[in-house]
Amino acid sequence: MGCIPSKNAEDSPKEVSPEVAPETSPEVPTEGPTEVPTEGSPDDSLEPSSLPGGPPKPEAVIVCVDVPDPDNFLMVLRVLKDHEHHHVHIVLSPRPVSFAAIPYGGLIVKLSDKCKEKCYENNSRVIGRITKADKDSWVNEWDDEDRKWFYIDEGFEKPEVRKDTKLYMDVSRIRLIKFLTGQGISPERYSLYTDSDYENCGIVPGTHHALHRADFSFDFGDILIKDEVLSVVSPPRRDEGEWALSEKELASFNKMRERAKKAKHIAEEAAKANAAAAAKPAEAAKPAESANTTEEKQNEPLPQGPAFYPLDLFNAAVSSYSDPKKDEPKHSKQRREDASLLSNIYTHKEAAIGKLVEYGTIDNLIAQFKGKVPTIKPLIYVGGPFTETVKIIEELGCDKIGPVLAMAGATHGKSNLFSNQFNILIDPVAAQSVLRMAKNNEIDLTLLPTECAKGSAYDFQSLYEFRRQIGPEFEHIANLYGQWNPTPERAITLFDLLAAMAATTDLYKGMLKSVAVEKTSDGKFRFEQKSSGEASIGPGLKMFWNEPSEDGKGTAIFNKNPVMTERYVYFLQELKWTFSAFGTKRDHKLAETSEH
Repeated sequence: MGCIPSKNAEDSPKEVSPEVAPETSPEVPTEGPTEVPTEGSPDDSLEPSSLPGGPPKPEAVIVCVDVPDPDNFLMVLRVLKDHEHHHVHIVLSPRPVSFAAIPYGGLIVKLSDKCKEKCYENNSRVIGRITKADKDSWVNEWDDEDRKWFYIDEGFEKPEVRKDTKLYMDVSRIRLIKFLTGQGISPERYSLYTDSDYENCGIVPGTHHALHRADFSFDFGDILIKDEVLSVVSPPRRDEGEWALSEKELASFNKMRERAKKAKHIAEEAAKANAAAAAKPAEAAKPAESANTTEEKQNEPLPQGPAFYPLDLFNAAVSSYSDPKKDEPKHSKQRREDASLLSNIYTHKEAAIGKLVEYGTIDNLIAQFKGKVPTIKPLIYVGGPFTETVKIIEELGCDKIGPVLAMAGATHGKSNLFSNQFNILIDPVAAQSVLRMAKNNEIDLTLLPTECAKGSAYDFQSLYEFRRQIGPEFEHIANLYGQWNPTPERAITLFDLLAAMAATTDLYKGMLKSVAVEKTSDGKFRFEQKSSGEASIGPGLKMFWNEPSEDGKGTAIFNKNPVMTERYVYFLQELKWTFSAFGTKRDHKLAETSEH
């Protein structure tokens, strides 16, 4: 099936449920943000690019992302900075969330070790989505105590998951606005959209619910620590402009605050004791000032971040897995109630921030482009599933969109824990549709695969290295990753951000190839180069290709690509510009090269 032809301007968008419709649907602009930038605007002056035609000069900009990971937020930030003369349309993809699922916590290490004992290829069975087929096969290999953690992951077919996801998306929208505002991005620069039809959107769980970190709680610090008087009425009101708790809800909230404050106090006292113990021997054996003092100080590790994050407060506050007779890993009624209550309180307290940005449905967005004369062809960045992207293309028509640049796919397979790269895995039907259009030369699709990010020269081996390289000036970015990363020793990979940077930097210069794709009988999307030469401008399927080298054991490694290693200093330079406040001058010149 090819691309759906352009539809007539008279076609009206699908109806949107009043419950999720925006308070004010974004109007179709006749002047201003979505116009073609004038000659000499910053978009025209972005000289570097990894694309054969140079940096895109779009007529409009759309970025489609999911929201769990820091690199999703950073992709949006980079696009807003690269296209500062455009009003950017940001589409937030939902993911199935279950507030009732109890997280693995430290158990993940034990279960991963057991995967090795059972000679599994990796720990994907512990972290990946579990289906009925899994439940009927390999799950039976585990003993009863462990097997109860391997329940079938519920998706949008469950009303409770849809309700949890709605709350999750409301919190995430406010978190994104606060993050961008903190970076100096005006709320007038962008609009937000989502597909409210969760049940039919096609997105499935990508990882096991027990693996999820409560990223929605990353800004819950103030509501759990600060003493504030909240309105209490019975029954509670949830009307527009008026919000209050019931006495039962307030009692639950106060208990959660007590647990959070206690945990914070214990952590702070432990940190003080550890610092004091570490300082004593150093003072006793303090050497005389030496000629190497300056160099020694330069080599000292930077501060490792706060000992306690808002995520830790949340984990201490909400109900956890403690009594197997009351709570099963799959479902804790109390945990769902706790997480829902905190999410409702947060969205109420930050309601004014949420109203700063226009918030609509995907249909509102499509209506702004459909049938326009002259045609406005949007450039589309993708840092999540292709769910909304394929809907935009099918509604507007292949000839009515600009290039699509996505973080998706894998070239060699070994860098992925799952059979498909994550953004393809969570909606393979949408991915197949977009890939087919590109394969048929109906759209211009460029992919940045896993191997150009994970394990590459642009990867950070740990949170410690990330902090060291970006410096104390961007500690807020490091703290964002600190909450998200389960352990500071785990690598930091900038997946979606790197895809956005490819458009306006030389980080992957000369690495873009024309590729073919096929879907194997087991559902895996396999990519192959069509030729060794660089891909040309225009429609088709293209992918940045990081050919691995090998170590002495024949293991493929991806961090020795000469194009990337020679640009490492330039990479850090561009990274710091991305993290800097809006308005910071960018140096377009290639920095002095240095191998990583």
